[in-house]
Amino acid sequence: MRKIKQLLSVAILLMVYITGFSQGYHVRIGFIGNSITIGTGLPNAGVQCYPSQLRDSFLNVKYGDTCIVGNFAVSGRTMLKKGDYPIWNEQFFKDALQFAPNILFIMLGTNDSKPYNWDDHKGDYFGDYMSMIDTFKKRNPDTKFVLCLPPKAFSGMYDIRDSVIINGIIPLIDSVAKVTGADTVNFHLQLSGDSILFPDGIHPNIQGSHIMAAIDYEKLLSTDLIHKVDTGLTFVTNFKTSNSVVRDIDSVSLSWTTVNADSTFLNGEKVDVNGSKYVKAKTTTIYTLLAMGKINNDSLQLTQTFYHPVLTKISISPSKKIIHVNDSVNYFAKFIDQYNKFITDTTYTLDWSVATGAGTMIHKTSTSATYITDVTGAASIIAQVGSIISNTATITINPPVNISGKQYSGEKVSVFPNPVRDIINVTISTSGPTTVSIKIYDLKGILQVENYQYLSSQGDHTVKLITKNLASGIYLYQVECSGKQFNGKINIVKK
Repeated sequence: MRKIKQLLSVAILLMVYITGFSQGYHVRIGFIGNSITIGTGLPNAGVQCYPSQLRDSFLNVKYGDTCIVGNFAVSGRTMLKKGDYPIWNEQFFKDALQFAPNILFIMLGTNDSKPYNWDDHKGDYFGDYMSMIDTFKKRNPDTKFVLCLPPKAFSGMYDIRDSVIINGIIPLIDSVAKVTGADTVNFHLQLSGDSILFPDGIHPNIQGSHIMAAIDYEKLLSTDLIHKVDTGLTFVTNFKTSNSVVRDIDSVSLSWTTVNADSTFLNGEKVDVNGSKYVKAKTTTIYTLLAMGKINNDSLQLTQTFYHPVLTKISISPSKKIIHVNDSVNYFAKFIDQYNKFITDTTYTLDWSVATGAGTMIHKTSTSATYITDVTGAASIIAQVGSIISNTATITINPPVNISGKQYSGEKVSVFPNPVRDIINVTISTSGPTTVSIKIYDLKGILQVENYQYLSSQGDHTVKLITKNLASGIYLYQVECSGKQFNGKINIVKK
C-alpha cells in the first residue's frame, strides 16, 4: 500500500504541474495490447482503462487537447503470429497502422505465456516483436516506442503463467528495447506487491488502471517523448468505407481524416482534407487517398468490392416447428447471394414440395407457402429455383387435439356431410362477431372455392358451399376465423 500511495502522490503532483503548450501541436499516442489495456472487468472500460485515464486525468490536464490517444487493444490477443489469437489479424491492428502514431505503447506478452502459445512458438517472440516495430516504422519512420513489461500474473487464470512472463517474455522485451533503442515501462516490477489492484489476479481494477496510467505519464515526462516527435509530417490517419462489399447498383460512403495536409486527392480528384464521399462502380475498385503537405506526402489505399448479386442459396423456415394433424404451418423463403447477403428486390419462381412425410402445399408464392398436415410424425419441406435447392425445414406433427377429430381453440368448426355431392355445410361456433374465410383446394394446392362471411353474433352459424361443379376426389378445406385456422379433408363423390 505504501507504493500505491507514493505513486498516487506523484500522479497528483504531475497533474498539478501544468505548463504552457502550443494548441497547434498535436501528438498521436497509440496503444497496442490485450484485455489489460482494453479494460476488461472495469465497470466502464471506455473511460476507466489506463489509456483513457492517461488521457483524461493526466495529458488533458497538462497539455489540453493537444494529445490524441488511440486504444487499439483487443482482448486475448498475442504478439506471436502463430499464437491462438494474434493481434496481427485484427482490424484494430490495421486501424492502428492507419493512425500512424507519433508514440506507440506496446503491451503484449501476457497471453503469449499460455502453454499452447509459448511452449510451441517461444522462438518466434523476439522476431515477431521486431517485426511489429518495423511495420509501424514503415508507416511512420518517426514513431517513438514504449515497450511495456506486463504486470505480474497473481493467479493462473486463463492459463497465464507468471513464470514465463518473468523468465521468457520480459528478457526478450528488454532485448528488443536494447536493439531498437525503445523506452520501457516495468509494470511487473512496479506493481508486483499490489495484488489487491488485480481482483482476478490478471486484470487491474479502476485504481490499478489509474496507477498504470500514472506510470505511463511519468515515463512520457521523464523521457520528454512528447516534445521529441515530429508533428509536422503529413499523414492520412483514417481511410475507411461504410461497407466493404456492396452491390453494383448501390453506392457506398468513403470517409477519411488527415493531419498537416494542404490538399487531398481521391483517385486524382481533389477533395476536402477531412471528409467523405459517396462512390459507385460496376466492379471492384481500388481507391487511393493522397494527402500532400509541406514536408511530405502520404497515401492509403482501400479496396472496395462492387458486385452483381447472383442467387446462390435459399433459406426457408416454418412459422411453427410443432403442429397437430390437419393443422397448417406457413413457410417463408429468403434468397441469399454469393456474398451471403439477402436479395430483397428480385422475384424468383419457387417450386415448393414435401421432401419427406405426408401433406399438401397450398398458397404457393415466390416467398412463402402453406403446408397442411396429413398424419402424425415428421414432415420436411424444401423449395427450389432451378438447380438451387433450399435447406430442408422439418416440423413435428402431433396427433389431433381431441379424439372426435374436431379442433377447439376457443372456436369450433365442423364440416358435413362428408363424403359430399353438391352442397357442403360448414358450421362455425364463435364467441363473438367475426369474419370467416372458407376455402377449398385440390390436392395440387389450387384454390377451387372461396367464401367470406361476416358473423354478427356469437353462437353456431352454418355456411353452405356449392360443390356440385367439382369433380370427384379428395379436397382440402381451410377455415379462418378470429385469428385461428382450421384444416381438414372432404371427399366429393359424384354418382
